[in-house]
Amino acid sequence: MFARLRPRPQPQALFTTLNRRTLVYIKDGSLHARGMKKDPSEYMTSSTGITYPGDSTTIKPIKDLLGQNYSIPDSLALQVLTHKSFAHGKKPFNERLANLGRQFLRVQTTEYAVSQKSSQPTAIAGNNFDIDTKALELMSSTAVLAQICKQIGINKSIFWKNPNTNQSPERSGENTVCAKTVDALVGAVLMYHGESKAAEFVRQHFLEGENSVLTLMNQLYKRN
Repeated sequence: MFARLRPRPQPQALFTTLNRRTLVYIKDGSLHARGMKKDPSEYMTSSTGITYPGDSTTIKPIKDLLGQNYSIPDSLALQVLTHKSFAHGKKPFNERLANLGRQFLRVQTTEYAVSQKSSQPTAIAGNNFDIDTKALELMSSTAVLAQICKQIGINKSIFWKNPNTNQSPERSGENTVCAKTVDALVGAVLMYHGESKAAEFVRQHFLEGENSVLTLMNQLYKRN
């Protein structure tokens, strides 16, 4: 007989709900309203202090290392330098390049190590097939590749967000990001120039010379 009456919303409850959901505390103690657009400078500036996409000096360490023989487009070089933690993943990042380069670099490192001449009784046709498994792992480890990244100056140009700036490179994730950037660089050369040229690049820059993984491996073994 009488229409069912719907209860009216309680203003106080509504106010409380909105109040809880719209204001968000950030780590630095500042208060932000959820849903509001952030200043691009907040997330487009890397932990290294460079605002994306940087300038000509940003990709210079990569261009200098690659030279004319292994050069890649600037856009690809920028992707190599961009970690997935940067800008909420809205810019092309290096994850897939790193996965590709990591596998290729490990294969090239193993082949190179095995091909070294050995006089050990376990050698086959004079080749070093008895190389220690730990040594193989260390040659392409995070510690070694991170050191290479720093020696050639690429680490200063990486776009990433470091959530733990007060911690060591090992604990903050900096070394992992640096190592992944080296893997991504190898992946970019492989994708752009092909397997033969990429193998030549790896041998010239990471297996021989001042950035040799063999040299750095020996240094790490002595340190430990």
